[in-house]
Amino acid sequence: MLRAGEDLLKVEDRLWLLTSMTGTGIYDFAFDRFFACRRPYVLPEEPIDVVARAGAWPDYAERYRELEAQGVRLIHSPEQHQLATELPHWYPLLEDLTPRSVWFDAPPDADTVERRVGWPVFLKGARQTSRHRRSLSLIEGPEAFRQAMDAYARDSILHWQQVVCRELRPLRRVGDTQGADALPRSFEFRTFWWRQ
Repeated sequence: MLRAGEDLLKVEDRLWLLTSMTGTGIYDFAFDRFFACRRPYVLPEEPIDVVARAGAWPDYAERYRELEAQGVRLIHSPEQHQLATELPHWYPLLEDLTPRSVWFDAPPDADTVERRVGWPVFLKGARQTSRHRRSLSLIEGPEAFRQAMDAYARDSILHWQQVVCRELRPLRRVGDTQGADALPRSFEFRTFWWRQ
C-alpha cells in the first residue's frame, strides 16, 4: 500500500496524514516529534479520509486510485488537486487578483515570452518552482531565459510541468536571502481552505 518513504499516521487522534520526506527542510516536518501520533498496524475497516503531505506526485490520479482501493481516501479528488496545485486550473478564478500569467505546453522561445509578457518575468512550472532557485525563477532577459530553459529540461521537478511566465511584481522583502541562488524572502500569503 505505502510506497517507499511514505508514512501513515493519525495526529492527535483527529487527523490522518500520509507523509513522505522530500529532502526540503522548509517542507518536511516530523509530526511525531511535536504531536501525539499513532500508526495503524492494520487499516480501519471503514475508509479513512487522509491529508497527503508528500511533495509533488506526477501521478496523483493514479496514486489517488491506488489508495482509494485500499480504503485510504485522499481529501482531494484528482480534479480538486489540479485546481489547488496547477496554475492553469486556478488562475482563471483569480485572474484579477494575481500577477498576469501565461503558460505553455512546450517550452517557449525568448521572443514569444518577450511578446506575451515582457521582461523581467517570474518563471516557474505550472505546479511549483525548483527548490526556490533564483536563477530559474527571476528572469531578466532572453539569455537568462535560454539558460533557465536548458536547466528546466534537466531538472527532476520542472521537466514534466508546463512552463509558466508571470508578470514580475515587487514584493516587500522580509529578512535576508538564504544563499546566492535563493529567491528573496518576501511578504506574501497563500491560503488553503478545507471544509469551509
